[in-house]
Amino acid sequence: MSSIIKLENVSYKYPDNDNLENRFALNDLSLDINEGEFVAILGHNGSGKSTAAKLMNMILTPDSGKIYVAGKEISDQKMKESEVYEIRKNVGMVFQNPDNQIVATVVEEDVAFGPENLGVPPAEIRQRVDEALDIVGMKSYARHAPHRLSGGQKQRVAIAGIIAMKPKCIIFDESTAMLDPLGRKEVMNTILRLNKEEKITIVLITHYMNEAILADKVVVMKEGSKYMQGTPNEVFSKPEKLWRAGLEVPQSIELINALNKELNLEIPLGVYDLDTCAELIKNAIEK
Repeated sequence: MSSIIKLENVSYKYPDNDNLENRFALNDLSLDINEGEFVAILGHNGSGKSTAAKLMNMILTPDSGKIYVAGKEISDQKMKESEVYEIRKNVGMVFQNPDNQIVATVVEEDVAFGPENLGVPPAEIRQRVDEALDIVGMKSYARHAPHRLSGGQKQRVAIAGIIAMKPKCIIFDESTAMLDPLGRKEVMNTILRLNKEEKITIVLITHYMNEAILADKVVVMKEGSKYMQGTPNEVFSKPEKLWRAGLEVPQSIELINALNKELNLEIPLGVYDLDTCAELIKNAIEK
């Protein structure tokens, strides 16, 4: 499986508030994201996860290390602007607040904005807009005003705008953080559909454990570095390590961990499906 995004020993620093010194937001980070993967990146505030997202999307440039997108190095300072523009089309980004990405007063016009700026012919733009709205389940809202939509619907329109540009990878930077539970569910269903049905690589920056458990791979950031990496089962079966990173764990795992300690049970920790959790607890107690 080939990499769509690859970071090699990447470091980046922001000037701190008093401008007297620099602090590293990322420190020697190496990361591989393969084509077609769904990768969730977790971390406490200030862990570097959003900085990593902005570097992958070429919003920021690393101080050191190398970044590759679709096999081409994007951290090369000698790259022509036209080359940067071409590579950037491979990676779309959906931000936390959908209002910051919606630019038009009609849904379908907003979705068409990106392809128009890419110089896509009008007939193909029409097709892309229809397809993108259909994928996110918003085709019936094509002529609606975005400001009249719910938060989850707005975010799905923002996602449609990215899909219409046909990127190979979409980065979601805390894209469900401002939504209510229904809106989060709508957006997560859309993300799963993009990955499983449309085969788009997904990078999800989140602090919701119930979102991360849906990923193929989970990366945990701490103090600008990669702290843990593995499948959801592998990562969430180490709750003490996650707590040291300032993170919570799924409630099912927290419950199993407490029962194992209090009742001297040996229930496997890497379980986050509630029905499976209940069955394992029942079986363990009845032994």
